[in-house]
Amino acid sequence: MATVPDENADADARAQAVRVLQTAPDDEARPVLLTLLTPQTPDEVQAAAIDALGRMSHAEVSAALIGAWGGLSPARRAQAIEVLFRRVESLRAVLSAIKEGQLPARDIDSTRVHALLNHPDNALRAEAEALLKPANASSREEIITQYRKALELTGDATRGAAVFATNCTPCHQVRGQGNNVGPNLATVAQAGGEKILLNVLDPNRELNPQYVNYTVQTNDFETHTGIIVAETATNITLKRAHGETDVISRADIESIRSDALSIMPEGFETAISVEAMADLIAFLTSAE
Repeated sequence: MATVPDENADADARAQAVRVLQTAPDDEARPVLLTLLTPQTPDEVQAAAIDALGRMSHAEVSAALIGAWGGLSPARRAQAIEVLFRRVESLRAVLSAIKEGQLPARDIDSTRVHALLNHPDNALRAEAEALLKPANASSREEIITQYRKALELTGDATRGAAVFATNCTPCHQVRGQGNNVGPNLATVAQAGGEKILLNVLDPNRELNPQYVNYTVQTNDFETHTGIIVAETATNITLKRAHGETDVISRADIESIRSDALSIMPEGFETAISVEAMADLIAFLTSAE
Protein backbone atom coordinates (compact mmCIF):
# COMPACT_ATOMS: atom_id res chain seq x y z
CA MET A 1 0.00 0.00 0.00
CA ALA A 2 2.92 2.31 0.63
CA THR A 3 5.07 1.36 -2.37
CA VAL A 4 2.41 1.45 -5.10
CA PRO A 5 1.77 5.24 -4.99
CA ASP A 6 5.39 6.14 -4.09
CA GLU A 7 6.69 8.14 -7.07
CA ASN A 8 10.25 7.89 -5.71
CA ALA A 9 10.20 4.10 -5.64
CA ASP A 10 11.69 2.00 -8.44
CA ALA A 11 9.13 1.36 -11.20
CA ASP A 12 9.70 -2.41 -11.15
CA ALA A 13 9.20 -2.44 -7.39
CA ARG A 14 5.98 -0.48 -7.77
CA ALA A 15 4.69 -2.85 -10.47
CA GLN A 16 5.50 -5.84 -8.25
CA ALA A 17 3.71 -4.13 -5.35
CA VAL A 18 0.65 -3.71 -7.59
CA ARG A 19 0.63 -7.43 -8.27
CA VAL A 20 0.88 -8.17 -4.54
CA LEU A 21 -1.89 -5.68 -3.83
CA GLN A 22 -4.24 -7.82 -5.92
CA THR A 23 -4.45 -10.18 -2.94
CA ALA A 24 -5.96 -7.42 -0.77
CA PRO A 25 -9.73 -6.94 -0.56
CA ASP A 26 -11.02 -5.05 -3.62
CA ASP A 27 -12.36 -2.16 -1.56
CA GLU A 28 -8.90 -1.56 -0.13
CA ALA A 29 -6.88 -2.07 -3.30
CA ARG A 30 -9.14 -0.32 -5.82
CA PRO A 31 -8.78 3.30 -4.58
CA VAL A 32 -4.98 3.00 -4.66
CA LEU A 33 -4.90 1.37 -8.09
CA LEU A 34 -7.21 3.98 -9.60
CA THR A 35 -4.67 6.71 -8.80
CA LEU A 36 -2.25 5.08 -11.27
CA LEU A 37 -4.32 5.83 -14.39
CA THR A 38 -2.39 9.01 -15.14
CA PRO A 39 0.27 9.83 -17.76
CA GLN A 40 2.73 10.54 -14.95
CA THR A 41 2.68 6.85 -13.94
CA PRO A 42 5.47 4.69 -15.43
CA ASP A 43 4.14 2.43 -18.17
CA GLU A 44 4.91 -0.87 -16.45
CA VAL A 45 3.19 0.31 -13.27
CA GLN A 46 0.15 1.46 -15.22
CA ALA A 47 0.03 -1.86 -17.10
CA ALA A 48 0.07 -3.81 -13.84
CA ALA A 49 -2.63 -1.54 -12.40
CA ILE A 50 -4.99 -2.02 -15.36
CA ASP A 51 -4.45 -5.77 -15.18
CA ALA A 52 -5.30 -5.73 -11.46
CA LEU A 53 -8.33 -3.50 -11.96
CA GLY A 54 -9.54 -5.80 -14.71
CA ARG A 55 -9.99 -8.55 -12.13
CA MET A 56 -12.46 -6.41 -10.19
CA SER A 57 -16.14 -6.28 -11.07
CA HIS A 58 -17.02 -2.73 -10.09
CA ALA A 59 -18.61 0.17 -11.95
CA GLU A 60 -15.90 2.50 -10.66
CA VAL A 61 -13.28 0.60 -12.67
CA SER A 62 -15.11 1.06 -15.97
CA ALA A 63 -15.75 4.73 -15.24
CA ALA A 64 -12.09 5.31 -14.37
CA LEU A 65 -10.74 3.59 -17.48
CA ILE A 66 -13.11 5.56 -19.69
CA GLY A 67 -12.25 8.78 -17.87
CA ALA A 68 -8.53 8.17 -18.35
CA TRP A 69 -8.93 7.10 -21.99
CA GLY A 70 -7.62 10.28 -23.61
CA GLY A 71 -4.33 9.99 -21.74
CA LEU A 72 -3.69 6.29 -22.27
CA SER A 73 -1.01 5.17 -24.71
CA PRO A 74 -1.96 2.80 -27.57
CA ALA A 75 -0.70 -0.22 -25.62
CA ARG A 76 -2.62 0.71 -22.48
CA ARG A 77 -5.76 1.46 -24.55
CA ALA A 78 -5.63 -2.04 -25.99
CA GLN A 79 -5.34 -3.38 -22.45
CA ALA A 80 -8.21 -1.19 -21.23
CA ILE A 81 -10.42 -2.36 -24.10
CA GLU A 82 -9.83 -5.96 -23.02
CA VAL A 83 -11.05 -5.06 -19.54
CA LEU A 84 -14.03 -3.03 -20.74
CA PHE A 85 -15.26 -5.77 -23.04
CA ARG A 86 -15.17 -8.53 -20.43
CA ARG A 87 -18.52 -7.81 -18.78
CA VAL A 88 -21.94 -6.67 -19.95
CA GLU A 89 -22.01 -3.95 -17.28
CA SER A 90 -18.81 -2.36 -18.58
CA LEU A 91 -20.03 -2.68 -22.18
CA ARG A 92 -23.05 -0.61 -21.20
CA ALA A 93 -20.68 1.94 -19.71
CA VAL A 94 -18.72 2.01 -23.00
CA LEU A 95 -21.86 2.64 -25.06
CA SER A 96 -23.01 5.32 -22.62
CA ALA A 97 -19.61 7.03 -22.89
CA ILE A 98 -19.80 6.95 -26.70
CA LYS A 99 -23.28 8.42 -26.59
CA GLU A 100 -22.16 11.22 -24.25
CA GLY A 101 -19.03 11.99 -26.28
CA GLN A 102 -16.58 10.79 -23.62
CA LEU A 103 -15.25 7.97 -25.78
CA PRO A 104 -14.83 8.41 -29.57
CA ALA A 105 -16.62 5.65 -31.47
CA ARG A 106 -13.72 5.48 -33.92
CA ASP A 107 -11.46 4.27 -31.09
CA ILE A 108 -13.37 0.98 -30.99
CA ASP A 109 -11.76 -1.39 -33.47
CA SER A 110 -13.83 -3.15 -36.11
CA THR A 111 -13.59 -6.54 -34.37
CA ARG A 112 -15.09 -5.09 -31.18
CA VAL A 113 -17.75 -3.22 -33.15
CA HIS A 114 -18.72 -6.48 -34.84
CA ALA A 115 -18.98 -8.19 -31.45
CA LEU A 116 -21.25 -5.43 -30.14
CA LEU A 117 -23.46 -5.46 -33.22
CA ASN A 118 -23.93 -9.20 -32.76
CA HIS A 119 -24.20 -9.28 -28.97
CA PRO A 120 -26.80 -11.72 -27.56
CA ASP A 121 -28.21 -9.03 -25.22
CA ASN A 122 -31.00 -7.49 -27.32
CA ALA A 123 -31.01 -4.10 -25.61
CA LEU A 124 -27.23 -3.75 -25.74
CA ARG A 125 -27.17 -4.81 -29.40
CA ALA A 126 -29.87 -2.27 -30.32
CA GLU A 127 -27.98 0.54 -28.60
CA ALA A 128 -24.76 -0.48 -30.34
CA GLU A 129 -26.48 -0.41 -33.72
CA ALA A 130 -27.83 3.08 -33.06
CA LEU A 131 -24.43 4.41 -31.99
CA LEU A 132 -21.86 2.54 -34.04
CA LYS A 133 -23.36 2.00 -37.46
CA PRO A 134 -23.51 5.74 -38.22
CA ALA A 135 -19.98 6.14 -36.84
CA ASN A 136 -18.63 3.71 -39.41
CA ALA A 137 -20.14 5.62 -42.32
CA SER A 138 -17.57 8.06 -43.63
CA SER A 139 -18.62 11.68 -44.08
CA ARG A 140 -16.11 11.86 -46.92
CA GLU A 141 -17.86 9.43 -49.23
CA GLU A 142 -18.73 12.15 -51.73
CA ILE A 143 -15.06 13.09 -52.15
CA ILE A 144 -14.03 9.44 -52.39
CA THR A 145 -16.68 8.79 -55.05
CA GLN A 146 -15.37 11.72 -57.07
CA TYR A 147 -11.76 10.50 -56.81
CA ARG A 148 -12.56 6.92 -57.79
CA LYS A 149 -12.23 8.22 -61.34
CA ALA A 150 -8.48 8.06 -60.68
CA LEU A 151 -8.72 4.27 -60.58
CA GLU A 152 -9.87 4.29 -64.22
CA LEU A 153 -6.97 6.45 -65.40
CA THR A 154 -3.50 5.31 -66.44
CA GLY A 155 -1.22 7.13 -64.06
CA ASP A 156 2.38 8.08 -64.65
CA ALA A 157 4.76 6.76 -61.97
CA THR A 158 7.37 9.45 -62.68
CA ARG A 159 4.86 12.23 -62.10
CA GLY A 160 3.59 10.23 -59.12
CA ALA A 161 7.06 10.31 -57.57
CA ALA A 162 6.89 14.11 -57.66
CA VAL A 163 3.44 14.05 -56.02
CA PHE A 164 4.83 11.79 -53.31
CA ALA A 165 7.87 14.01 -52.77
CA THR A 166 5.72 17.11 -52.39
CA ASN A 167 2.92 15.73 -50.21
CA CYS A 168 3.92 12.50 -48.52
CA THR A 169 7.61 12.57 -47.54
CA PRO A 170 7.08 14.44 -44.24
CA CYS A 171 5.62 11.23 -42.78
CA HIS A 172 6.20 8.35 -45.24
CA GLN A 173 9.23 6.68 -46.73
CA VAL A 174 9.53 4.84 -50.06
CA ARG A 175 12.80 3.75 -51.67
CA GLY A 176 14.73 5.63 -49.00
CA GLN A 177 12.96 8.88 -49.77
CA GLY A 178 11.01 10.56 -46.98
CA ASN A 179 10.60 10.11 -43.22
CA ASN A 180 9.70 6.99 -41.27
CA VAL A 181 6.86 8.43 -39.18
CA GLY A 182 3.67 6.91 -40.63
CA PRO A 183 3.07 3.28 -41.60
CA ASN A 184 5.14 1.44 -44.16
CA LEU A 185 3.51 2.10 -47.54
CA ALA A 186 4.77 -1.15 -49.04
CA THR A 187 1.87 -3.08 -47.48
CA VAL A 188 -0.63 -0.46 -48.64
CA ALA A 189 0.78 -0.55 -52.17
CA GLN A 190 0.33 -4.31 -52.26
CA ALA A 191 -3.34 -3.85 -51.34
CA GLY A 192 -3.92 -1.87 -54.54
CA GLY A 193 -5.19 1.49 -55.76
CA GLU A 194 -8.52 1.42 -53.92
CA LYS A 195 -6.76 1.05 -50.56
CA ILE A 196 -4.35 3.88 -51.35
CA LEU A 197 -7.25 6.11 -52.38
CA LEU A 198 -9.12 5.48 -49.12
CA ASN A 199 -6.05 5.96 -46.95
CA VAL A 200 -5.15 9.28 -48.56
CA LEU A 201 -8.64 10.79 -48.61
CA ASP A 202 -10.07 9.31 -45.40
CA PRO A 203 -7.12 8.61 -43.07
CA ASN A 204 -9.39 8.33 -40.03
CA ARG A 205 -11.58 5.59 -41.50
CA GLU A 206 -9.41 2.76 -40.13
CA LEU A 207 -7.32 4.10 -37.28
CA ASN A 208 -4.25 2.10 -36.34
CA PRO A 209 -3.64 2.87 -32.63
CA GLN A 210 0.08 3.04 -33.36
CA TYR A 211 -0.45 6.16 -35.50
CA VAL A 212 -3.03 8.05 -33.43
CA ASN A 213 -2.04 11.63 -32.68
CA TYR A 214 -1.55 12.68 -29.05
CA THR A 215 -1.40 16.15 -27.46
CA VAL A 216 0.73 16.60 -24.35
CA GLN A 217 0.49 19.70 -22.15
CA THR A 218 3.41 20.22 -19.79
CA ASN A 219 3.54 21.97 -16.42
CA ASP A 220 5.21 24.99 -18.02
CA PHE A 221 2.32 25.36 -20.49
CA GLU A 222 4.12 23.94 -23.52
CA THR A 223 2.11 21.80 -25.95
CA HIS A 224 3.58 18.88 -27.88
CA THR A 225 1.86 16.68 -30.46
CA GLY A 226 2.72 13.48 -32.28
CA ILE A 227 2.47 9.72 -32.10
CA ILE A 228 3.88 7.91 -29.08
CA VAL A 229 6.90 5.94 -30.31
CA ALA A 230 8.59 5.10 -27.00
CA GLU A 231 7.86 4.98 -23.29
CA THR A 232 10.07 4.45 -20.26
CA ALA A 233 9.43 4.70 -16.55
CA THR A 234 10.41 8.37 -16.65
CA ASN A 235 9.78 9.65 -20.22
CA ILE A 236 7.55 9.43 -23.26
CA THR A 237 8.71 10.18 -26.79
CA LEU A 238 6.48 11.82 -29.38
CA LYS A 239 7.27 11.75 -33.10
CA ARG A 240 5.75 14.06 -35.70
CA ALA A 241 6.09 15.01 -39.35
CA HIS A 242 9.61 15.18 -40.79
CA GLY A 243 10.73 12.67 -38.14
CA GLU A 244 11.14 15.27 -35.41
CA THR A 245 10.82 13.97 -31.85
CA ASP A 246 10.15 15.33 -28.37
CA VAL A 247 11.25 13.45 -25.25
CA ILE A 248 9.06 14.56 -22.36
CA SER A 249 9.61 13.76 -18.72
CA ARG A 250 6.56 12.21 -17.07
CA ALA A 251 7.15 14.51 -14.11
CA ASP A 252 6.60 17.51 -16.42
CA ILE A 253 3.31 16.28 -17.90
CA GLU A 254 0.20 18.19 -16.88
CA SER A 255 -2.12 16.29 -19.21
CA ILE A 256 -2.06 13.96 -22.16
CA ARG A 257 -4.90 13.16 -24.48
CA SER A 258 -5.54 11.40 -27.72
CA ASP A 259 -7.10 13.52 -30.42
CA ALA A 260 -8.79 10.36 -31.79
CA LEU A 261 -7.36 11.28 -35.17
CA SER A 262 -4.68 9.85 -37.39
CA ILE A 263 -1.43 11.79 -37.51
CA MET A 264 -2.20 12.07 -41.23
CA PRO A 265 -4.60 14.98 -41.77
CA GLU A 266 -7.71 15.01 -43.93
CA GLY A 267 -7.99 17.37 -46.87
CA PHE A 268 -5.42 16.10 -49.37
CA GLU A 269 -8.02 16.56 -52.10
CA THR A 270 -7.16 20.29 -51.95
CA ALA A 271 -3.57 19.51 -52.96
CA ILE A 272 -3.93 16.41 -55.15
CA SER A 273 -6.15 16.40 -58.24
CA VAL A 274 -7.83 13.28 -59.58
CA GLU A 275 -5.11 12.99 -62.23
CA ALA A 276 -2.37 13.46 -59.62
CA MET A 277 -4.00 10.76 -57.51
CA ALA A 278 -3.76 8.37 -60.46
CA ASP A 279 -0.08 9.25 -60.80
CA LEU A 280 0.53 8.73 -57.05
CA ILE A 281 -1.19 5.33 -57.17
CA ALA A 282 0.94 4.36 -60.17
CA PHE A 283 4.10 5.34 -58.27
CA LEU A 284 3.22 3.58 -55.03
CA THR A 285 2.06 0.37 -56.68
CA SER A 286 5.26 0.22 -58.70
CA ALA A 287 7.55 0.97 -55.75
CA GLU A 288 9.75 -1.91 -54.58
